[in-house]
Amino acid sequence: MPRSVAMYDLLSNEDPRGTRVRDAASLESLLDSDGIGKKEAREHAELPPEEFLTLRDLLNSERRSRGEALFNDDVSSTERNLHVILHPKVKECRHLMVGGVRFQSAKHSYKNSNVIYSCDGVHAGRIINIFIHERHDVGGRMEDIFLVIRRLVPLTRDDLRHDVFRSYRVGGYLRYDRYKERLDIIRPQSVLCHFARTPYHVVDAVAFVHVRPLDTLARISGFRSDDDDAMGIDENN
Repeated sequence: MPRSVAMYDLLSNEDPRGTRVRDAASLESLLDSDGIGKKEAREHAELPPEEFLTLRDLLNSERRSRGEALFNDDVSSTERNLHVILHPKVKECRHLMVGGVRFQSAKHSYKNSNVIYSCDGVHAGRIINIFIHERHDVGGRMEDIFLVIRRLVPLTRDDLRHDVFRSYRVGGYLRYDRYKERLDIIRPQSVLCHFARTPYHVVDAVAFVHVRPLDTLARISGFRSDDDDAMGIDENN
């Protein structure tokens, strides 16, 4: 009985973040007039190696699909006709507005950093950094904003028995209370919504968190993470 009461509280208590009903199916139509909100002060910084390499991989994946020259950070003179130099210098942002909803990195806001996002599937994670990257390309000077995210670890098949929330249409789901080592870097268009993050304890003393997406339409449609289709795979990465 106590477990049922706790589950009811988790499902019924509302969180105001990100619950505005969206007025179109496409996220692009909900972005601010310039695509993103770049308000608040920006701090000049240099990306750590892991973040820089992940950014390079993302940009190169996009460029490879268009048949364009790839980015590199250190190429010899004989290779310069095949590569474009990419630098790690960025401007860090205190917050990002997407569809009128504020998103922030964990160092600026614990709650506003919890995000549901799309990156080779739909995942729940924490925003580590938000930055603007400037570079020179064939078309001239480019300026893009990116989010750095660490993904919550999905449950193994053995621990799925603890996830009572997935039985409910808008119940959310459980994740381990730890994050994958690998980073994801995404564009604002891949941001879906915030989620409420609540500790959840069971007899086995394994640390779980309950993930409840806060986007209204996502909850109505019975939102689920794509990680649910691959439980137990790559759990330590």
